[in-house]
Amino acid sequence: KIKWKQQTDQVFVSDPFLLRGHLQVLSTVQSTIGPTVLNLVTLHRETGEIQSTTPVLKLFDAWQNASLVCQVAVQDARFFVSTAGAVACCDAAGKTLWVRRRVWTPAKIDSRYRYARSWSSPVISGNRLVVGQPESPTVDCLDMTTGRLLWQHVEPELRRIISQIDNSLLVETRDGLKSVSLETGQTEWLY
Repeated sequence: KIKWKQQTDQVFVSDPFLLRGHLQVLSTVQSTIGPTVLNLVTLHRETGEIQSTTPVLKLFDAWQNASLVCQVAVQDARFFVSTAGAVACCDAAGKTLWVRRRVWTPAKIDSRYRYARSWSSPVISGNRLVVGQPESPTVDCLDMTTGRLLWQHVEPELRRIISQIDNSLLVETRDGLKSVSLETGQTEWLY
């Protein structure tokens, strides 16, 4: 049974998520001029009514030829956004705390992996944030507080990050499964 529907001129680009008890989603408004603005939208949990919309990021070139997708991870009063060519940390009010550009190749330039790669939600482990994106040949481990790169695992055949198991990441590549150390970014085993 559908509890509510909401008509809006905004395009929702993430799955809904709970942040400090509030139902949130990321959105954009379609525009062919200027940067794409990523908004944090707060929805009323019972009615779906939009309670607030806060600009979070301006993406100047990243989404011109990319799919409008954001993956979100939440910890405490912060949320982390992984989107085409960027990773950001924002507080519960939508204030951007840090942004990091990633190595990124738009599908328009290299379409070999367009349908083979999947979006993966960022993985949170202690004070580490691990991200992988379809247009990027790397898995990056970042310090959650500063966004500083701790290590980078180059994997040209990356399909997706599957999960965290203990102190390792399980990633899918074109050739199979791989375990990557969360501490060092080094390959532990291939299957």
